[in-house]
Amino acid sequence: LANAGKLAEDVSEQRDSLAARVKAATAAYGSREGVAAFCRAAAGLAGSRSVHLFGMVSGSLQFYGGSEPLGDLSESYRTALVDALDRNKPIVVNQEAQSDDGRAFIAASSLIIPLSGRPGSAILLRREDGAFRVADFDLKVLDLLGGVARVILQQADTDRLDLTRRKGFETILRLLRFDLDVDLDTPPEFFARHMAAALPGETVGVIFRRDAEGEFTAVGAGDVPEGSLDDFVLLPGEGIIGEVANRAEGKFVAGRPAVTRTIDGFESGSRERFHALFGERGVPGLMAVCPIMRLDRVAAVAVFMLYDIAESERGEWERLLTLASSLYSMRLTVAEQGRRMVRTQAAAGGVDQDQLGRLVNEINNHLSAVIGNAELAFSRTNLSGDVEQHLRSIISEAELASRYLKDSLGKVSAPAKPGVLTVVEERSL
Repeated sequence: LANAGKLAEDVSEQRDSLAARVKAATAAYGSREGVAAFCRAAAGLAGSRSVHLFGMVSGSLQFYGGSEPLGDLSESYRTALVDALDRNKPIVVNQEAQSDDGRAFIAASSLIIPLSGRPGSAILLRREDGAFRVADFDLKVLDLLGGVARVILQQADTDRLDLTRRKGFETILRLLRFDLDVDLDTPPEFFARHMAAALPGETVGVIFRRDAEGEFTAVGAGDVPEGSLDDFVLLPGEGIIGEVANRAEGKFVAGRPAVTRTIDGFESGSRERFHALFGERGVPGLMAVCPIMRLDRVAAVAVFMLYDIAESERGEWERLLTLASSLYSMRLTVAEQGRRMVRTQAAAGGVDQDQLGRLVNEINNHLSAVIGNAELAFSRTNLSGDVEQHLRSIISEAELASRYLKDSLGKVSAPAKPGVLTVVEERSL
């Protein structure tokens, strides 16, 4: 009877402790630092001293947060964590050391619990006073908390993605300001510098300008080692940059192994220059190569190399950079057509209607692409209110530009030839 009473007390205490932990862990969902709050709530489980959430992001090990700082980790320990993620099952990793008298002992022990429903992520529990010995009850509790951790990580991804969208759309809206005079020749780094505000902090952006012979010269960049772009010239058709220039279509390479293979596709000298651009940061996790058009010709290629991005964000970055490069191409096309019209008017003493018709067609093509991309993004069901408003603004600005073109043509004294002009169809949300 005494043993039964003691067992009942232990079960009741265990149940109350579990309820308190689950309550604290779920409360982390609404916290500003949800990952850290969850880890603090889980610390102490199975005799652990600290709890952390970690996983693989773009081919590299990344810690999402923890109950306390981890400090420097040895390369062998990081390798063991990666191997544990590959096995996708609960694993105990013990780190041994030797005492002064030569006896081996366990200096630290780690328990890794994979998160079901989120491959490549896990809970890490650490202790320094012996090895983990985990009972079935502990595993069930950790599996339960793993579901909470997965939801918290998803929420963190969503918050980060919303911030990315807001910054990205604000950057794109500024590209629509035609009161700012921009040109690929002066200054060539405008586009890379302009996009830096919306891209992750360690992003490397380089503009390769195409010359008359088809070679590409690095003329503008942001956040690269000094002198790394001096005399950096690519041959016509070389590597992925030559491929993008020939097809006039952007390409995106995800994952460090794939980016490494892409860099290996350049000539040996160019490969060395790219690795010099990466510096201590190493090979990036995402390489975006976007054509910059001027009229119907690829005038330059913008290369963005992104590092710290989650897999769930990759598609958003691809759409953002595609839309931004298209808008910048439209601005260069408008500026070039404007210069040609001025030269034509000065030479002929009037307006060249054929030239004007081609200009309007070209601009309307770009505006149609802008509106189409924005409406595709607007059709997503998980957009926040701010993002919806930014998309409405993009569509509204593009439609306003189209109407402005149509109204401006009515003020030209000589009528345009029939069948030359096209007007973007007005669309409502």
